[in-house]
Amino acid sequence: MNDGEKSFHKLFDIVELTAGARTPRSAQEIASELSLPVSTVYRMLKFLTGRGYLTRGAHGYLLGSGCLHLGRMAQEQNLLLSLARPVLARLADETLETVHLAQRQEDRIVYVDKFDGRRSVRMGSMIGRSGPMHCTGIGKALLAAMNAVERDRILKKLSFERYTEKTITDGQELRRELELTRRRGYALDDCEHEEGVYCIAAAVRGSDGSVAAGISIAGSPIYLAPHREELAVKVCAAAAMLSAKL
Repeated sequence: MNDGEKSFHKLFDIVELTAGARTPRSAQEIASELSLPVSTVYRMLKFLTGRGYLTRGAHGYLLGSGCLHLGRMAQEQNLLLSLARPVLARLADETLETVHLAQRQEDRIVYVDKFDGRRSVRMGSMIGRSGPMHCTGIGKALLAAMNAVERDRILKKLSFERYTEKTITDGQELRRELELTRRRGYALDDCEHEEGVYCIAAAVRGSDGSVAAGISIAGSPIYLAPHREELAVKVCAAAAMLSAKL
């Protein structure tokens, strides 16, 4: 990797760190978290704020209007999003739960749309934020739906980080879970990624049959677990409808 490529990586690392942070980050904090020289971070922050991609607040740096503009343009240009929005809205309205649409990015998922339900619970998912594949409903739905070669390639890369007491941290156990997911047609996240958040998910396929995305409903296990089967029917129907549109 040459110096120019390294600089581009550092710029995007700063933007992605800022995007994923729950609170503003100072230049010193960014430098520390990315293991970069403070002088380099200051120079890149000056460039990013000058272009509008970041803005400096009283307590640190935040995403700027340039990122908002790019986000709006990405939504307008993304066929999947435009076709999915009415499907997601209907599912949220029918179930009263929060609905997610996510796509795979290497060995993680990235949330690309979200509709909050009227009975929503506090959860960390946000549009643009990534999540692990081994313990999210959509992640497991995508793994179960893809071909064996691609699935094995991804499974070898997973770190199996533990998030809750219920997180699957063993590759063989995950494989058994994925086989069960394939047989029943939907995936479950039984509070494996976030405490108190239960998810039911299904994969969406593109026109060529490949795995394009995943849809999930998420909420409290108090409401979702007792009605898992009937809610799974709705999630699978929504995924099938979007697959047909694609």
